[in-house]
Amino acid sequence: MTELRIDGQVYQLGYDFNSLVDAESAAHCNLLTAIEGLGSGAVTATQLRGLLYAMVVPWPGFPQKPEDALKALGALIRIDTLGPIIFAIGEACAAAVSEEYLEQYRAAMGAEAPEPDAAPPAAEEAAAPKE
Repeated sequence: MTELRIDGQVYQLGYDFNSLVDAESAAHCNLLTAIEGLGSGAVTATQLRGLLYAMVVPWPGFPQKPEDALKALGALIRIDTLGPIIFAIGEACAAAVSEEYLEQYRAAMGAEAPEPDAAPPAAEEAAAPKE
């Protein structure tokens, strides 16, 4: 399981293929394509919300109707939480593969999940080539 912290709450995320299949019909999008697009930023808002829905472990009081659950989870996805959510989803996927793959994923993503309140890098810094 992967932990995701938003607004002082801790959410557990885990990859399960059957949950992914079930979530596709509720989210009305291709979630395997979304997983592929996580690293490149080629994931749509609908796909990101669907991935969160597929991977979050329901908590007491979790909405029973898929459309209500999708809306509740969508409310967690904001500009300041995009980084941590994408990181946690990617880490949950990587953890389902192998420890070696998880280490490669962490190295590629910079080892630490971005903090929700962290300021985005300056435009010049983001555009600068990485060594």
